[in-house]
Amino acid sequence: MFNNEEFGDYVIYSAWPQYKVFFDGRSDMYGETWGNQYMKVATLQPDWQKVIDKNGFGWMFLPTGSSLSTMLLENKNWHLIYADKVAEIFVKDIPDNRVLINKYPDVKPSPPNA
Repeated sequence: MFNNEEFGDYVIYSAWPQYKVFFDGRSDMYGETWGNQYMKVATLQPDWQKVIDKNGFGWMFLPTGSSLSTMLLENKNWHLIYADKVAEIFVKDIPDNRVLINKYPDVKPSPPNA
């Protein structure tokens, strides 16, 4: 899973060890190389998709209205399966995720929380 640092904190608190995060608020614990990968994806730097492929991300837990979320909404390889005013969850169009994609075919993005 790719997630932003705030959602990483939440997932560690509520779902560890079943779900493991890519990054959380303890950025100093991850080191420069890992942090650079995170920033490359989070800020859509060149080759951000290579980081996704390299790490085998099958789903993403993102803030509603983030640049990455907006980009994934336009990408046919990613499907929005959950959206509210705070968070959006995307799954990659791979066989392991077909059940979720079929279960939630019509999820629409929510406007960001103002």
